[in-house]
Amino acid sequence: MAESPPNVDEAIAFFNECILQPHQAKERHYRESGVWGAGSASDADWVAFAALLTGDRPGGDSDLPELSRHHVRNHRFGSGPLYTFVQEAVEDEFEAFKERYHLAFSYADNLSHVELRRFTGAQWVEYVEQYGGITFFAFSGFTDPEIDIRPSWLYEHAELMLVLDSGRLSYLNPSLTSN
Repeated sequence: MAESPPNVDEAIAFFNECILQPHQAKERHYRESGVWGAGSASDADWVAFAALLTGDRPGGDSDLPELSRHHVRNHRFGSGPLYTFVQEAVEDEFEAFKERYHLAFSYADNLSHVELRRFTGAQWVEYVEQYGGITFFAFSGFTDPEIDIRPSWLYEHAELMLVLDSGRLSYLNPSLTSN
């Protein structure tokens, strides 16, 4: 495979050292002690991984880990990225999501296979509108409204950007590092 840009190499090293290896160690210890489920990486881990891949840096005034040009979500294969909104701020959050790229990391339970897909804010809005719009989610009686992106939509509409197999790069879309 051709040489990767330095931030991709650094990102993959970060994934292996800070996400994959700790997960494997927890999984091994849990199995030995008879405890089920090693869990996954934190949201902040996935955001840091995305920052290294894209060159984007933290932005916004939230205490949550966020990037200035990308909104990052992660989910196990078979589910889709989940967006949870604070009831009082749903319209402001919706507006902010329209302006960003959305990055969705899909992963196997043991993190042996990871895919990253990207879609635009306009695509996100189109998805939300087809299910009743943000007003439906904001005022449908939920304490904190949630929007779950369906995996079928994700695979059909979002662009595949990166694939890792056992911590090794097996696919890189060159446009990942240019936005």
